[in-house]
Amino acid sequence: MSKKQVLIDVATAGASGDMFLSALIDLIGEDDALLPVAASLLIYDPSFRLAVVSQSHSGHTGRHLQITRNPAIRLNPDSMMEVLMAVAEEVELTPRAKNLAKDALEIIFQAESRAHNKPISELHLHETGSIDTIL
Repeated sequence: MSKKQVLIDVATAGASGDMFLSALIDLIGEDDALLPVAASLLIYDPSFRLAVVSQSHSGHTGRHLQITRNPAIRLNPDSMMEVLMAVAEEVELTPRAKNLAKDALEIIFQAESRAHNKPISELHLHETGSIDTIL
């Protein structure tokens, strides 16, 4: 069996979160990989829905995430971290995976802090403050 690898060069390109997750889902071939996380998010946003659909573009077919959420729900960094840790427990992430998720969220907060020239504790999160960031 051959291994699949992904190289992401963030110095030359970027992708939105849903595009990135869609690519990973397409890579592993498991459309339901995020469903346990999505189910755990319903307690924080009862309107939250996640669907994975096949989509064709320029002769290529891939998977695309369709996310429905309440746009009025915006979390601050502390509450976002609390949700992440609660969901990590709910879906029974390994300690290593929990640390990786926590570190990733902290990196996002640090980038937001630098971009807005504010301490993390004073950040008003826009896109990253939505509940789907936990995915």
